[in-house]
Amino acid sequence: VVSPDPFVRAAAVAQIEASGGRVAAKAPVMLIDHAARPAGQGLVPRPAGGRAIVLLKPSERDLIARYRSAGFHGYLIKPLRRASVAERVLAASGAQLTMQPGPPPPPPEDDRVALTRFSGIRVLLVEDNPVGALLASTLLKREGCAVETAASGHEALDALKRARYDLVFMDMRMPGMDGCAAARAIRARGDETPIVALTANAFAEDRRACLEAGMDDHLVKPLELEALRASLARWTKSADRAKVAVA
Repeated sequence: VVSPDPFVRAAAVAQIEASGGRVAAKAPVMLIDHAARPAGQGLVPRPAGGRAIVLLKPSERDLIARYRSAGFHGYLIKPLRRASVAERVLAASGAQLTMQPGPPPPPPEDDRVALTRFSGIRVLLVEDNPVGALLASTLLKREGCAVETAASGHEALDALKRARYDLVFMDMRMPGMDGCAAARAIRARGDETPIVALTANAFAEDRRACLEAGMDDHLVKPLELEALRASLARWTKSADRAKVAVA
């Protein structure tokens, strides 16, 4: 997978692995982002050996014919759909899906369509890393959440003064006012909005520090979709939800 955009790379890897594929430095099929083209060149050069699929924005569909003429074996439109990734990679590699007898499988989920199970849930995402903020925000929006972002603990305090949120996702490690300090300040105001800590560490002491600072829960980065959904369901049931006892 070749792209200058870390979000595009991460999304492509996730879709490939979710479809049972594997990403490697050398592979018979390459996914190459049009954005990776060298300066001054209209197209990405086709790699020697192997087969290539170009990744395009919806507004770049007019380049499909040119890439086909240049020898590319297919194209994918960003943001990537899991079913399309699997179909195009299999086609480019010459593989075919084996049809088994029985009832037809359910239609593949279109990952570009926002789900509505948490529609209307207002989320404040506090994350100083732009890539991490983009990934988390994208996942939340796909679940139907209305997401606002803050890049520091101070910005989070200001946001909570201006508006009410159903849930706050708070990064633990931020320069200046970190997540724990921000959580203490929020609780000192009497604000009981549920706060879920985001941290790269899954150690017991990190979870304990979160809870002692007044946070309600703890999620490990990089975020996994099922864990995120469980957290949304757990902390946005109702305004009078009870605190979950921690063993």
